[in-house]
Amino acid sequence: MRSFHGEFDSSVHSAVQAREAVARFARSCGFCDADLFDITLAVGEACTNAVEHGHIRNGFFSVSCAFENEALRVCVQDDGKQGQRERIVPHKDRVGGLGIFIIREIMDDVKLDIDARGASLSFVKQKSSSGTARSQAS
Repeated sequence: MRSFHGEFDSSVHSAVQAREAVARFARSCGFCDADLFDITLAVGEACTNAVEHGHIRNGFFSVSCAFENEALRVCVQDDGKQGQRERIVPHKDRVGGLGIFIIREIMDDVKLDIDARGASLSFVKQKSSSGTARSQAS
């Protein structure tokens, strides 16, 4: 089993750093470009949610990855305890809100847990059997 773990301060810039770190890890595990795109998109959405919805002053979020049996497992956790969260991203006029939906569509398994300690979003991406890009419907 190969693994990666990182802790990042709760900022938009750190969400970008975390996304790039996981993309490098997934590439080193041999994922094809199409799978890398999906993984990078999912991690970006998850980290942005951790920053946007789980931010607390001087807080952080963590990203853990494990690659085993041709599957990448990713877990993004924030420490946004209930009642202490602050909005770090300016309020939008309800644009967006599709992050979890997108992640569920492109990952093989998704689990979201929210409790008093914060939120945890875990997802799995199986390596494509052929290692090539998905075929496109015409």
